[in-house]
Amino acid sequence: MISQSVKEITATAAQEVAIFIGVTAEVAMSNHSDLVFKMTCEIVAGIETDKAKRSIIMNNINKTLREMFLDYFNNYLTVALFAEHNELSVTEATSLIEMGRKLHEEYVELMKK
Repeated sequence: MISQSVKEITATAAQEVAIFIGVTAEVAMSNHSDLVFKMTCEIVAGIETDKAKRSIIMNNINKTLREMFLDYFNNYLTVALFAEHNELSVTEATSLIEMGRKLHEEYVELMKK
C-alpha cells in the first residue's frame, strides 16, 4: 500500500498544477501526469534542502513509482482493482501507473547502457 505521505504530496502537486493551468486536480492527474510528477518532485525537494537528502528522497520516489507500475503490471488485470487495493481513485491509480511506467522504461534503457 502507498504511504499516506506520498499520496498527500501527489495530491498537493495535482492541486498546484491544476491551479497553474486552470483545470481541476482530477484533470491534472489524468491529463498532465508529467507536470504533476515534476511538481511532486519540487514539493519533495522543498522538504529537505540538503542535496544529498533530496537525491535520496527522489530516488525513493522513483523506485516506489516503478515498483507500483510493476506490481500493477504483474498482479492486476484492471486499474480499478489496483486502485481499490491501494485506496486510490481510478484516476489517481492511472496517473501513478503511467508515471511508474515512464520511469521504468527510462530505468530499463539506462540499465541497457
